[in-house]
Amino acid sequence: MLSAVPTLVRVASRPIEALDLYHVLPGSRALVVGFAEPAAASGRRAASIDPAWPLAALPRLARAGRCATVAFADGEPLHALPALLAAAELARGEGFATALRTRELPSAEACVALAPRLDAVALEVAPLSSRPCGAARAHDVRDRLARLRQAGVWVEVVTPLAAEVAARDLLETALSLKAIDGAIPWHVRAQRKLLLERPERAAAEVAQAVAAGERAGLEHVYAPEAPSGDREITYCSVCRDVVLIERFVGQPQSYLADGRRCPRCGTRAKGLFERTVASVSA
Repeated sequence: MLSAVPTLVRVASRPIEALDLYHVLPGSRALVVGFAEPAAASGRRAASIDPAWPLAALPRLARAGRCATVAFADGEPLHALPALLAAAELARGEGFATALRTRELPSAEACVALAPRLDAVALEVAPLSSRPCGAARAHDVRDRLARLRQAGVWVEVVTPLAAEVAARDLLETALSLKAIDGAIPWHVRAQRKLLLERPERAAAEVAQAVAAGERAGLEHVYAPEAPSGDREITYCSVCRDVVLIERFVGQPQSYLADGRRCPRCGTRAKGLFERTVASVSA
């Protein structure tokens, strides 16, 4: 077990899909964790951190919430990397799936440290560009995603869309994902400000991103604001028209055969669809 500074955690139970992880134990719940400094270290009164639990309580809290996954997503978990590594190792050792939802690109060194302790990562990535001003960042993003996938970590990518994103940048993003692994789910969504103030523009941006993903040959492109209304559904990557998982209202409905196969062609759905975890077996 890694040693770590004394750490408090804030936790909440949420559907795994709320973390933009659609191919990780669909329909299950995750214990979402955020890190907080102990009151003595931060100079605040203990009562100001409410609720707060010691790191060692994570397995008990996850079991109590019937959570299959312990997910690090509250705040920016990478800013507390030593605590994140210790908590992920603890959760995995107790049989839970572990996941990270981050808006920050991890360093190459962080990827090496995280990979043995994580089952899945949802990474927020702005549209990439092949132009000189953005080529270096695009290279870094591709490198980190490739490192994680090669290490066996399941990856899903989330791209927030602002007004007038260049079509070539969306295609560059989709092609970059395809080059790493065409099975990486790509979640595209309009930024909240754009959605509220210019809904027609938001719909156009989302439609453009969906088209880019299809042109690049990605197997799964998810878009809650897509005009077609069917972009929250997981389809078979081979049959293309066979619904594997529906996500409309309430609990996702799975039509997978034997837990993770297409009922028509038998193709295995890619992701983490089956796992024996402590919260289920306890």
